[in-house]
Amino acid sequence: FSRIWRRRPGSARNRGRSSAASDDRRTCDSSARRTRRPSTSSIAAATTIVKTGEAAEGAYFTQTSFDTEGAKVPDNVRTFVDAFRAKYHEAPDLYAAHGYDAVLVLAEAIRQGGDSASAFWKGMRSVHEFPGVTGTLQFDDKGDVAKFPHVYIVTGGKAVDVEAERQRQIEIARQKM
Repeated sequence: FSRIWRRRPGSARNRGRSSAASDDRRTCDSSARRTRRPSTSSIAAATTIVKTGEAAEGAYFTQTSFDTEGAKVPDNVRTFVDAFRAKYHEAPDLYAAHGYDAVLVLAEAIRQGGDSASAFWKGMRSVHEFPGVTGTLQFDDKGDVAKFPHVYIVTGGKAVDVEAERQRQIEIARQKM
């Protein structure tokens, strides 16, 4: 993906290609740094931003929060992160956290409802305010998860929570007063 964005008209890679294709790449390349583009949460995967490079800058996406740093990290998140690092020698990403939550919710639904199919769905609907590592989980009467995603933007090669960054900037401004 990043190779496509970095190609320049007239470069060795582009010789023999149509000028229209080169013009498209030049347009994408120059506008990538100036515009904000919607994306999916898959851009926030551990290596995607790094591999995409500068072309990822300004991409907006939504995803549930998975904060592993700071003083306000819940104990269940710290325990999960520590266990994951001990086993895999790297920090967990959002997908690992979702997988972990899914297994815990499955076990809770079976505990509350039973292991038959109908009892399981009854158990799923009875899961309320479950303390997952990606936040509090609960399910509606159809079994859909009720969670509110955060909006992120790729800035400086990192996914930044837009609202958290706004609050941080407000706090910095208050301290300067």
